[in-house]
Amino acid sequence: MKENRETKEKTGGANLGQAIFHRPTSSGIYAIVCNLEFARIGYNDILQRYLLDEDECRKRGQVLLESLLHTFVQLNGAMRSTQLPHLVSMQGVLSWSTTVLPAPLLSPLGGGKEDRESYREQTSTIARSLGGDSIRTLNFDSLAELAQHFSNLHEETRPYTMRVGG
Repeated sequence: MKENRETKEKTGGANLGQAIFHRPTSSGIYAIVCNLEFARIGYNDILQRYLLDEDECRKRGQVLLESLLHTFVQLNGAMRSTQLPHLVSMQGVLSWSTTVLPAPLLSPLGGGKEDRESYREQTSTIARSLGGDSIRTLNFDSLAELAQHFSNLHEETRPYTMRVGG
């Protein structure tokens, strides 16, 4: 006991026996740009026909949306046991097309500061210019809003069906 008191007095109470280690951390603004082609679910390019019925294609589309959402709901990655990755905030724009016209994809990180602040407006403008009512956009400012948009998208829309030949 006497030795411990003497040691504490000499070191000022500091824990000099503690192993010092370095644990890297990082934070920042990240962008995810993703393109999903629901019309291609179940479609065989070689035979140029669908191998699944419409109901099965819809089910697989729902699983695809759910798996994308789960990517954000429970983030996985390196050092998960010591530094649980977590989202502080999430915002973006969801764009989709109900025809063969492409839905616009713009990165919120691209270009200068003006581009980063206006990517949602630019996406909506491009969508209106390209397709009128066949291309839609929805902004979201949280993970909860994105989840709700995914749910509504699955319930309210049907992917187009590719037709090849005459």
